[in-house]
Amino acid sequence: MTLNDLSYQAPRLTVDFDVDGRQHGFIELTQPGAGAAYGRVRTPISVLRHGEGPVITIIGGVHGDEPEGSITLLRMARELAIDSVSGCLILLPCLNLPAVQQGQRLSQIDERDMDQVFPGTSGGSLNQRLAQFVSQQILPRSDLILDLRSGGGSMRFANSAVVHQHADKQLQKQAEASMIAFGAPNSVRLLAPATPGSLFGTAEQLGIPYVKSELGGGSTSSAETLGIAWRGCHNVMMQAGLLDAELMLCATRMLEVRDSDAFVIAPADGLFDIRARLGQEIWHGNLLAQLIDPLQNGAMPVDVQVPSNGALLALRHGGHVQAGDCLAIIADEVQR
Repeated sequence: MTLNDLSYQAPRLTVDFDVDGRQHGFIELTQPGAGAAYGRVRTPISVLRHGEGPVITIIGGVHGDEPEGSITLLRMARELAIDSVSGCLILLPCLNLPAVQQGQRLSQIDERDMDQVFPGTSGGSLNQRLAQFVSQQILPRSDLILDLRSGGGSMRFANSAVVHQHADKQLQKQAEASMIAFGAPNSVRLLAPATPGSLFGTAEQLGIPYVKSELGGGSTSSAETLGIAWRGCHNVMMQAGLLDAELMLCATRMLEVRDSDAFVIAPADGLFDIRARLGQEIWHGNLLAQLIDPLQNGAMPVDVQVPSNGALLALRHGGHVQAGDCLAIIADEVQR
């Protein structure tokens, strides 16, 4: 074995899933770099285990510009009373830690989207190796996966809990029950198939129900979005039997995103003059926004019309857009 072989050893876990109590540790992956020949990246993990019961894994920080998950789970790791747990809670608050530390969607170490590298590979980039460890050593233990997301730097969402369309009807039923329990103002079904390399796709292959949130966006958090995340995590754990407490019931509107036609794409560059509010009902043909070229003073802007009736689920964040950017996502309101 050479020193170079030692620089790419297998991931190392510093917690034990079978021990009762509260543990804080790391998934350690070797990652040589310009400033550290035999360096390591340490992904934080907390395990709260007490007695018998379900195993729930909650993940934050898949993208580094979505802070709600990381903030919520780091708080939960230190504040949740261990005596209130019946089972095992696995918390991964900053799955893509380098990206979280940089406040950017992707890590500068490998520039790979963490949600496009599952189930990972042992000989790949940092995120690919981490994804393989999570796919093999953590997800299979889980009875439910909750993934806390937001709109990131480029989008803002009407606060939502989301399920993808599972091929297995029983998985779909379990996921939707957890989505409703989460209690976000909106509960959304995504009917398109799983994206290759996604965390959801791996969960589905393993036969594990998967729910995620989409809370706010713009690379920031608020008391509102953090409150929804905190309450939603507790509700999901209560509904699953991991916590012994009363559900904090909340009204939720059921929405569906059927296909790519729900995404409104910018036809031109320009300043983004928005004419609609997140969450509101919008109607085919109405004005959604105008795109204004700042170098064409006095020229007519480009109108962007609403392509179909529905609810405005997401909007582009930022004052200037480029042709091809996603400007909005429109969802259909449906019965539960």
